[in-house]
Amino acid sequence: MKILFDSPTVRVFQSALFQTNATVVTTDDLVLVVDPNWLPDEIAEIRRFALEKAAATKPIYLLFTHSDYDHIIGYGAFRDIAAGVIASEAFDESLEKALKLQQIHVFDDEYYIERSYPIEYPSVSDIIRHDGQKWTLGKTELTFFHADGHNADGIFTIVNGRIWLAGDYLCGVEFPYIYHSSTAYEATLAKIEPILQQFDIQLFVNGHGDIATDHAEIFRRKKDAHEYIEALRTGIREGLRFEFDRYIAAKGYKFPRIMQRFHEGNLNLIRQEIFQ
Repeated sequence: MKILFDSPTVRVFQSALFQTNATVVTTDDLVLVVDPNWLPDEIAEIRRFALEKAAATKPIYLLFTHSDYDHIIGYGAFRDIAAGVIASEAFDESLEKALKLQQIHVFDDEYYIERSYPIEYPSVSDIIRHDGQKWTLGKTELTFFHADGHNADGIFTIVNGRIWLAGDYLCGVEFPYIYHSSTAYEATLAKIEPILQQFDIQLFVNGHGDIATDHAEIFRRKKDAHEYIEALRTGIREGLRFEFDRYIAAKGYKFPRIMQRFHEGNLNLIRQEIFQ
């Protein structure tokens, strides 16, 4: 497992699979574990580190940015040490809980993976219901914003006004993967500039690929995401062909074969939105 970022207060782990990021934030009041994933050894490493940082004196909380199966796959390994679980109301009320668990089982079956913990959907103790909602413990303050579009239950989390846990938005390794709604996705993108104006963001942690430490990079990714969605929508309406291979090469994306599948999924979703 790669250590993508390391400081006295934040460590970002990156899985070998899909460059998926898991984050551990340590404050004076708690240890926050975000989206622990993928493989058993990787999850065990994250658990060991969280326990080390907690040192039996700080509570460990889990935060799930959204319910995609790769982001909840490690929940069972932390259930016995977690003081609480933070996620959105839509995450807690999801009608797709069984589907997410089935996706984990299918993945494990495909690669003969055995886990030492049960596969369970996270049980949420601290529910995020609205934009701007705050959660505090001691001097630690989390501020939340709904982040729908990629899927239907995402949240942005700002830790102490400086660390932005963004889930699967503005991932520099990939264009937007849209499973829920392109218009909701754009509404989420529209929240980025106001959040940057409101907080002194020093670290932006996205769900896949390299993180960002400067605002210019965040804005570049936002611009790319918006232009991609608009190009798909305009092309569908006007009957224009999206030059996928040329686009991938121009943006420097390294995994065109699998990304073609996600691009086709985006096209199908936006066609349904336009012509339904």
